[in-house]
Amino acid sequence: MTIEKYQKQIGKLIYSLRWEHRLTLKQLSVKSGHSVLQLRNIENGKVNTSMKMLYNVAKVFELSPAQFLAKVETEELLAEK
Repeated sequence: MTIEKYQKQIGKLIYSLRWEHRLTLKQLSVKSGHSVLQLRNIENGKVNTSMKMLYNVAKVFELSPAQFLAKVETEELLAEK
């Protein structure tokens, strides 16, 4: 998988997890400590993300970073934009 594909898959997974947990971007922002704009850009696959960001977002959804990335790798999504 290319870097660009990973970026898009990470964004789709975050959106899917938000949908599953019924969280708005604002709620995820508060829980993860990252801005709404940053999260929106990641969800849209426009920017690369840091390990810190992945760690914080994964923790919101009670996942380890490894579990989060495994879902990205297997393209395990519940909802898509």
